[in-house]
Amino acid sequence: MKTAVIALLAAPAFASFNLLSLPGGMDNLPTVPPGTTENPACIAAINATIDCDAALVTGDFSGGSKDNGTSDNGESRFKGTEAQLDGTCNDKCLNSLRKWIRGGDGCSGEAFLKYFDLLNSSYYGMDMSVSDVQQYYITSAYWSRCLTDLTPKEGQTKYCVLKNGTPGIFQSGILNVSNTDALCKENNCATQYAYLSDPVKTIYRYDEANITNSDSPDEEMPMLTLKQACPGIDTGKYPTREEDVTEAMLASGSTGSSGNNNNNNGGSGGNTNGDGDSAAAGKSNAAGRTTAQGWGIVFAAVLATAAYLV
Repeated sequence: MKTAVIALLAAPAFASFNLLSLPGGMDNLPTVPPGTTENPACIAAINATIDCDAALVTGDFSGGSKDNGTSDNGESRFKGTEAQLDGTCNDKCLNSLRKWIRGGDGCSGEAFLKYFDLLNSSYYGMDMSVSDVQQYYITSAYWSRCLTDLTPKEGQTKYCVLKNGTPGIFQSGILNVSNTDALCKENNCATQYAYLSDPVKTIYRYDEANITNSDSPDEEMPMLTLKQACPGIDTGKYPTREEDVTEAMLASGSTGSSGNNNNNNGGSGGNTNGDGDSAAAGKSNAAGRTTAQGWGIVFAAVLATAAYLV
């Protein structure tokens, strides 16, 4: 099955890539379930060119140089710098990723995901709809780095991933029951990320009175969706969720943004936070972020680290 991909592979253009062009080559390709009838349209779709800098999903912004703006702990190499994100996070990249995860002619939507077994609940720890899976990959590949603060302070970066106290690339949050405003009104990076991650839970509920194990306090903290943590929160300026992306938007290149904050925000999502109350949607949803099949190698850097913003 994988050998048939090579004949359909187009050479990637500058600032573009496809799965076979990335480090690891054929190891990046998803495994087709045994007994599946070969569909060249699906193979072509999975290898479509994505108009983004490959660093967005490989997690290596060094450009091959160890001295390219990287810090001693590798954070800049992993997260990118503000200038690098300015050149990477744009409508063209987001729209291209959205088209890619939706498949192509002859193999799109549910058929595309089923062909590569990406609706298998064992990969996510819960049942996921087609739009949930699409959201999962867009959030992991794009929003984990390109999400911007809606109210950045003067002199500070607008990129959530580059803010102080963000050691990883996930914008997980903590709801301190004694001060809920710290999350719901003052940490829109974490609330936007929770909105874009639903039905996966990314918010820890912290109640000091119920913490009994000081060595591993996170084990005592239940996980929440944004709706559970911040009931009634206004998400009208948050990025557009995948279920709200229309064919017209994909055709026109519109991302549903209002053009502010590097075209990353101002989506039409509205107050549509789901509960995500699956029995399996526990603590593993936030930090585990199970990679889906072999092509999880492509997103390994994106899915490996959780950030816990207080």
